[in-house]
Amino acid sequence: MQTLMRVPGVRSSAARDRYVRELSRLLDADVAVPRSEQFQEDIEGLVRWCAGQPDGLRALAALVRGSEGPSAEADLIETLAEIGRPARVLEPTERRLVERLLTMLDDRERRLLLRGLTARWSERNRPDASDPQALLSGLEDSIPGVGDLHPLYVVLNRLTNWGRLLPDDLDFDADFDAVSELAFQVGRRIGIPVERLADPLPPVEDSDRQYLVVRLDESGRDPSRMLMAIWLVGEDGVWLQRYMSVEETHTLEQVGPRIDEELDRLGADEIDVGDLRIEFILPRRLLTHPVDQWPMAAPGVLSPIGVHYPVAIRDLVRMRNKIIRKKWRLRCQSLAAHATQSVAGAVRFEHLNVGDRDPYAELIGNRGLPVCIVVRGRAAEHVPRRIQSWLTAGIPVIAWCRHDDAASQFDQRLEDLIDGRGVHGLPEGVWELRQEAGQSDPLPGFEPVGRNVALLWDDAERIPPDDRMPLRLP
Repeated sequence: MQTLMRVPGVRSSAARDRYVRELSRLLDADVAVPRSEQFQEDIEGLVRWCAGQPDGLRALAALVRGSEGPSAEADLIETLAEIGRPARVLEPTERRLVERLLTMLDDRERRLLLRGLTARWSERNRPDASDPQALLSGLEDSIPGVGDLHPLYVVLNRLTNWGRLLPDDLDFDADFDAVSELAFQVGRRIGIPVERLADPLPPVEDSDRQYLVVRLDESGRDPSRMLMAIWLVGEDGVWLQRYMSVEETHTLEQVGPRIDEELDRLGADEIDVGDLRIEFILPRRLLTHPVDQWPMAAPGVLSPIGVHYPVAIRDLVRMRNKIIRKKWRLRCQSLAAHATQSVAGAVRFEHLNVGDRDPYAELIGNRGLPVCIVVRGRAAEHVPRRIQSWLTAGIPVIAWCRHDDAASQFDQRLEDLIDGRGVHGLPEGVWELRQEAGQSDPLPGFEPVGRNVALLWDDAERIPPDDRMPLRLP
């Protein structure tokens, strides 16, 4: 403020009137500030008003330089305007366009635009989907993780596909073209390589799917006992903690009944879980454990949890290894980009034998594919030996048979599932196999494939809040 008062031109009332007119135009807002003939009071009110507007001080600094020409004062004002303020990606006219389109959507539709992105924000700084202006500011101020696309770029791309959500009588064509071009320009401004800008982003899925995420972690005092945490997670990325053990630990035999209690609590709390999936985040030694066969009675009938709901397992070790997260995210993005089809190279069928070479070096040579590994043949005992390499290479989907006597059925049924539905059909397809196996008691000596399918489906974006922190206090 004191620096601005040293600029010779501001002593002129006409010059200050010009600043007010130009600020109103640049910021598309009436400069609602009491005016005074005393230039000190006039400048003080103007600066305070600009400080309360997005980009207000930067616009004022640009006006001083444009009106007064180069000077030490103008340089200092421009520098001071930038201190403590995040660099803006959008120009004021571009921001007004995006804000107007966001206003046309309701809260639910704006939350859909953020689907899969909200995990990067804490509860305190998550953009407010109910306020289009605050939402856009939060997106613009975001800092993407290593290897991630900027959230603003992702939302602009999704917004270009959002015409179907707007009223039928609204002419959206011109705005659609403008936002599509703007998404490309924003990508260039924030440094996304041109070849990556050419790859279309997958459309956001409009569903009410929710996940009951159960994390088991070995107790430091006794590895045979588990620390357990349970969350309910919506597609909007909000993690609602349902249970967290701090001092209490559980044997593996106690975990299933505790999950059954939590499912019962969801019903008692009248929470509409809609399309519910169950995810188990497990220590690596438990990835081969048949958690999908734990009996549950909360839904009304005592059956394995994998009969009631689609169940997948996830790897706790990889989730906590920040070094390999970039490779994992890249393959997850490739999986999402081919949501409705299987492309060549997306699935790799493995036959494991005792003397097989380690595939890790070969897998990391191709950054995006495969996204899925299916283990064929009688290879149950070999999976623990190879799964570490697959996980470290970032493979998000792995399927295998836990019992060699069901391997031949598994090979045929999984190949049919992938041929007919693609990789993204595996969770539902495996669920159907488990339901089929649960319809009757097996014959003596017969192993139903549905009771022996292990499916690892591991989304790099769906990580518990306490495992997302890059640094932890000692």
